[in-house]
Amino acid sequence: MAIEIKQSGTVFTGSGIELFALRSVIGMLRLEERGMKSRVPVLKRAKEKYGVKGNRTAVLKQLEERFAKMKAEEVVMVAPGVANG
Repeated sequence: MAIEIKQSGTVFTGSGIELFALRSVIGMLRLEERGMKSRVPVLKRAKEKYGVKGNRTAVLKQLEERFAKMKAEEVVMVAPGVANG
């Protein structure tokens, strides 16, 4: 995952975009689990997008495992003034 930190903000590139999106879905599922409501249930969208099955707890566990696997596969950070290695 490449993360570029600039004066105007942080930019996720490459696989970092999908990793960030997955992390957001996990966070939203946790909020739904605690009782927060949304117009379109996140659980339904997560099941459709990521092809997972089960109740909220099972889906959350599967997505967290997928996130950990994706994060372990590629971690590259780019900061100002530092060469990308």
